[in-house]
Parts: sequence; C-alpha cells; structure tokens
Amino acid sequence: MSFNALVEEVENSDIFKKFIINNPDARLGIGFFVMDFQKNEHTSTLDYILGKKAVTFSLGEYITTQEDDLMNIPGKTIKLIEKKVDIDLDEVEAIVRETMREERINSELEKMIAIVQKYEGKQVWNVTCLLRGLRM
Repeated sequence: MSFNALVEEVENSDIFKKFIINNPDARLGIGFFVMDFQKNEHTSTLDYILGKKAVTFSLGEYITTQEDDLMNIPGKTIKLIEKKVDIDLDEVEAIVRETMREERINSELEKMIAIVQKYEGKQVWNVTCLLRGLRM
C-alpha cells in the first residue's frame, strides 16, 4: 500500500475519527513500513504525536491502535511529517533494486524497512535493507 493511501485509509476510519475528536492536537509524526519479501508480508503503521505520547495506527485486517510514551532525549523532538509524499513506497523499492543492480549487489533482498520522517527540514525516506545471509 502506498503512504498516501495509508494516510487516507487510516484518517477515514471510524477509529481514527473518534481518536481525533478526543485528541484534536494529534499530528502525524512517522510512517513506518516493513516489507518482508520472503514471507510476502507487509506491515504499515502511522504514528500520531500527542504531547509526549505516540499513538500508532496499524493497518491489517482492520485498523488497530497502540499508545506509547515517547523517549525523552534532551534537545530531540519528533519532527511532524506531511500527509503526502512525492516518491511513494513502490518507487522507493524500485530505487533500492536499481541501486543494488548498479552497485552489483547480487544478494537477494529479503526485507526492506522504510520510514518517512523529517530530516534537516526535508521529508525523506530512511531505508534499511536486509539481504540474504543477514547482510545489510
């Protein structure tokens, strides 16, 4: 699923609508995706920041939520992200695979962890890939 479609699906759900009525100050902070190509399973979550808490909306058969306290790291805060991305997850995967081909990395891509976040004022994809044999 694309990031943009995930945001739309979560924010149009009844569980989110009830949440945002009770928490109108909550803002989107992180999009987190795990693509497991071996098991053909994909996990998608969105974290909404509410004060010193993160409320995670997970998409599966139905949307679930979990609330966690944010880590208190002096001088560090989660930068809120935009609800739209220009380069979507399928394009990120294609870029990763093309880069692997260009760099002559022949190991099979087993998992890709992709996070949408703000870094130095820009919204970016932070991507970690796990290759066959646990190479990164």
